[in-house]
Amino acid sequence: MKKKKILWIIILSVLSFLSVIYLTGFFYFRSHFLPGTKMNGLEVSFLNQEETQKLLDLMPITLRIDEKDKEGKDTIREELELSENGMDLHYLAQKIDHYQNPLTWFLSLFHEKELYCDTIVGSYSWESLSNAVDSLYCMRSENQMIPEIAHITFEGNSLKIVEANDGSLIRKDTVLQLIQEALDKALNGNGLSVIDLRTSYEKAPEIQQVELEKQLSVLKAILSKKIAIRISDHETETLEGDQLKELLVLQENAFSVDDVKLESYANMIVDRYSVSSMEYILKGSLKDALRSGLLSEQDCSIECEWARETVVRSSNLIEVSYGEQMLYYYENGQLIFSSPVVTGNEDTEIIPYGTYYVQHMKRNATLVSSTYEEHVDYWIGFDYESGGHVLGFHDASWRDAFGGEIWKTDPSHGCVNMPTDKVAMLYEAVDIGTEIHIHE
Repeated sequence: MKKKKILWIIILSVLSFLSVIYLTGFFYFRSHFLPGTKMNGLEVSFLNQEETQKLLDLMPITLRIDEKDKEGKDTIREELELSENGMDLHYLAQKIDHYQNPLTWFLSLFHEKELYCDTIVGSYSWESLSNAVDSLYCMRSENQMIPEIAHITFEGNSLKIVEANDGSLIRKDTVLQLIQEALDKALNGNGLSVIDLRTSYEKAPEIQQVELEKQLSVLKAILSKKIAIRISDHETETLEGDQLKELLVLQENAFSVDDVKLESYANMIVDRYSVSSMEYILKGSLKDALRSGLLSEQDCSIECEWARETVVRSSNLIEVSYGEQMLYYYENGQLIFSSPVVTGNEDTEIIPYGTYYVQHMKRNATLVSSTYEEHVDYWIGFDYESGGHVLGFHDASWRDAFGGEIWKTDPSHGCVNMPTDKVAMLYEAVDIGTEIHIHE
């Protein structure tokens, strides 16, 4: 009987001791965090609300943002620390009983607890938010790739369709708006969530695959055709393959003609086959025909048009000696007058040695090129290189002297410069068709 009484005393003592410990823990952990507790990664075990808040006040506000990588394919998660960008923001902890139940405080002895406080208080300015956004990965120019519409391009010598690529371009005002909305929600007590920018990037304009494939077929047909250029009944040039491709420019899934290269190609045909300054291929009509043929999907043939000029050639003669820098005018074999001149030299790359005929005569003409524009009182012209360059005899009021060695240091642009009184005499003496002989 005595032993049982002692046993009950021990049991009651233990229960009393445990009750004291439990009640002590209960009342203590009503105002303090349980052991093994972390909040936002900070150790807050045994801290009360005020002590916990002081820790949170020192903790930076980090906004988690999902973005696209610069190729626009993978996801990048970036953390933007707002409190480091001049914003007066900090976390506000809830009352302790919001996070834990003091009745079960003893269970914390066996496990840890990770808490997250996402309630934010404070204020920010639009300027500070804008500056913070500038530091984001998606805002740096090296990480931005402009959306690329599906299009046709060359891969080597072959045409292919390149699929659309949405890239990685996002407008700053879009990012600002999304972050501002998230911050305003957090300041209203709704918590700070991860901001997903991935669906807000600009997208490439849509284009129907069927239309692209149809256009690709057209472009391939244009490249694979042949153009027969009929020079005469016995001569034909064939334009095809790489030479044809060189004359085309691919832009916005369509071919256009490269005007510079077309000009060069037409000059080559004219220079190669024209007979003389009186019988030559008309370059303008050739270019027009080529322009149409180049964009055709079918093999085609182009007929060259020829200029065959008939002039009444007189028995008069204009002779120019480059070595003497003199012009001599003859009628029926008799020297009528002579004149010092200034010609071009090797630096001008235009020295028209040979026989020509007067083809153009005009008073008060304006000579124009890419480098000068000059008025002349008299112009007596002839075609050099089968209709290519137009050269002539004309006055040069800007010169004080003619003849001698002037042409070696201050040459003309290719024409024959004469004193005004002498070219006036020549203009009155000659007619269309007067022969011209130019020699060293």
